[in-house]
Amino acid sequence: DNGGVQCRSTHPSSGPCLGEASTNLRTGDAIHDQSSMQAFILRPSSKRLLLWDIFTAFVLFYDVIVLPMYAFIEDDSSPFLRVMRFFTTVVWTLDMALSFLRGFHRDSVVEMRPRPVAWLYVKTWFAFDLLVLGSNF
Repeated sequence: DNGGVQCRSTHPSSGPCLGEASTNLRTGDAIHDQSSMQAFILRPSSKRLLLWDIFTAFVLFYDVIVLPMYAFIEDDSSPFLRVMRFFTTVVWTLDMALSFLRGFHRDSVVEMRPRPVAWLYVKTWFAFDLLVLGSNF
């Protein structure tokens, strides 16, 4: 028994996966488990994540340009600015949730197990994201 850890190899000659420390893991293999959340974890090189990252780059560009201008705006009565502020808050909220589902590369394999994926986010960017996003509410 390998503790519920599975690996999906991208290499046809790979042997069975015996867990993280397995010598049978090859570069590019993905480590999975039997969690009910497993189906929601996204491969870090997926086209969906690439498109999301491009989209959020545009939103970030907008924020970098517009947010400093709020220091000089006396009121927030512009319908466009109100809609865009709401829109960007929704985007960053979705991005924060998506960060819990974003697989990552570790030692030449792709970590796709929900618990390590979520834990890495909590240990790295979660506090910063929460602080920045919390200022929007």
